Amino acid sequence: MRRVYPVLALLMPLNGCAFLVATSGKDVGALATRDEVQHDFGTPVVSGSVEGQPYDEFRTHRKISEGWKSIYYSMGYVVTLGFGEVIWLPNELYRATRRSIVGQTVRFVYDEAGNVKSVQLDGEAIPNAPRPR
Repeated sequence: MRRVYPVLALLMPLNGCAFLVATSGKDVGALATRDEVQHDFGTPVVSGSVEGQPYDEFRTHRKISEGWKSIYYSMGYVVTLGFGEVIWLPNELYRATRRSIVGQTVRFVYDEAGNVKSVQLDGEAIPNAPRPR
C-alpha cells in the first residue's frame, strides 16, 4: 500500500488538465449570426446550401473549445478516482496539437434570417452550439 501513495501524489496535480485542454480555445457557441462568424473567421472556404439551409465552411488552425466534454470528464474523474487522466491528458494534447498543425474544418449552418442554427467540427455536430441569447 505504501507504494501507491507516491503514484497518487504524482497524479493528483494532473487532475483536470485534460478538461482544461479540451475547453480552452475559441467558443463557437458564442457566435450567433453569419456576420459575427465571418468577422471572427474571415472569408469562408466554401459557401453553399443544403436542403435550403445556407452554410459556410472555414478551414482553421486555431483551437476550438470543446466545452461539452466537461460533463464526461467530471463523471470520469469520479468513476476512475482521477486515474483516467493518465490516458485523457495525452489524448487531448495530441488532438489539440494535430488540429493546430493540420487544421480543421468548421461548418456553420444558418437559418433564413442568417442566425447560426448548428455548428460542425470536422463533420461532427457540436452539442449546445449555438447557445440562445
